[in-house]
Amino acid sequence: VQSDLFDLKKQYEQDVARIDSQSQAKTIQPLVANTAQIVEKILNGNSVNVGSHQQEILNRLQKLQASMVGGERPNDNVLKEKRLNRKRAAERRLNALAQVLSKVKDEEDSGLVLGVYDDIQDEMRTSLRKYKQKIRALEREITDLQSEFENERTDYLETIRKQERQLKLNLQILEKLIPTLKKECNYSDIKSIKSEAHWSEDAQAWDLPELYTQRTKF
Repeated sequence: VQSDLFDLKKQYEQDVARIDSQSQAKTIQPLVANTAQIVEKILNGNSVNVGSHQQEILNRLQKLQASMVGGERPNDNVLKEKRLNRKRAAERRLNALAQVLSKVKDEEDSGLVLGVYDDIQDEMRTSLRKYKQKIRALEREITDLQSEFENERTDYLETIRKQERQLKLNLQILEKLIPTLKKECNYSDIKSIKSEAHWSEDAQAWDLPELYTQRTKF
């Protein structure tokens, strides 16, 4: 068991730099308070009895380690810099756990340590459920936004089509009216009217020349 603990500690030190998210790092925080109480209680004793409970604790530690190590990001130096303090804290907690394991001397103390791991596993499962719920909520929100965007796009295209039809109607009416105008009317020269017209930003409309008819002198 002591040899397994040494190997586990070595492997943990290699893996701890690769903890992939802040939520995973937080799952070991409850271990500090609980482990401190255990260390205070157990380190006062001197005898060391290696039994089945100690082996079970070691197995739990191995399982917990495997579940906490995330994907590796070799090029993310900024993230690695931010996690340096958490890495050191994790190493201190690992040392405290190793001391607890080496000093376990009775059934009661073994049960206390196992309870720490049970609490951590429960917290990890609870956190996982919460994150899955958040993901599902975000997926629903994305679906709603896509549906809303598609509806707005459909309305916008329909508005454009209506405006195009109205514009064609006005143009066709004008084509019918212009030939009926007398040459003395200034609006009989549509090109001249277009050149004199200008757009008003304030009114959001065209300013057109006044309609008039020139009288012919004999």
